[in-house]
Amino acid sequence: MKKKKAIEKIDEISIVFPCDTGRIPLFLNTIAKYKQFKIPPKVEIILVSRTFSKMVIPGFDIKVVKYSHKGNYFCPSKAFNLGVRKAQYKNIIIGHPEVMPRTNVLKQLFESDRGNYVCRTFDLDEYGRTVNILIGTGFRDEWPGLYFLALYRKEDIESINGWDMRFMDGYSNEDIDFGQRMVNAKKPYKIRDDIMGEHQFHLRSTDDSDGYRHNRKLYESNKKRKVTNKIKGLKEVL
Repeated sequence: MKKKKAIEKIDEISIVFPCDTGRIPLFLNTIAKYKQFKIPPKVEIILVSRTFSKMVIPGFDIKVVKYSHKGNYFCPSKAFNLGVRKAQYKNIIIGHPEVMPRTNVLKQLFESDRGNYVCRTFDLDEYGRTVNILIGTGFRDEWPGLYFLALYRKEDIESINGWDMRFMDGYSNEDIDFGQRMVNAKKPYKIRDDIMGEHQFHLRSTDDSDGYRHNRKLYESNKKRKVTNKIKGLKEVL
């Protein structure tokens, strides 16, 4: 009789934040909120930036990964790939400097079985009031790609070769492409409505641009061809 495989718990987490200079004030708000909830042992914070190479915050051990990219648009594909490559732990939170925890996110995740989780996230206005929901059960939950605040198993990220680097030539859609390829690869995920984040107000780009259209075509092409890992991604990033 075969023994049942032991359920593996989350016991270590790397948090990857793409963060350029303009987002530092938002990141400081976010890290202060995490500090209020207390950060457990075996949590590392990785900032991936085009604009700075060092970040010192008392009480935190922050690893900064500097990179460069020349182009007309910003897309975090390269930053996420570099962050995952540098991560020492096998559970990866894909974060954003502007997304703060509303609940005790790290404690909740450390009490969870290993898995891929997308957390319920709310949008805030300039006064800190909740204006709408960005992701949650029944709303934009058809793929695990809207990672305003999400945790993935490192081996599952690796299995789809991370983020498609071709999206660096435009902006947007790299997130739902990542999620669609996870679905194509039949990687399980769960929307965690009990784990909540808050997206701080900041000015956002419009979708009406050549960069958006470029990336939308890439997403539609990958989706149509049911691509999983045949991309220039995590393995190829320098």
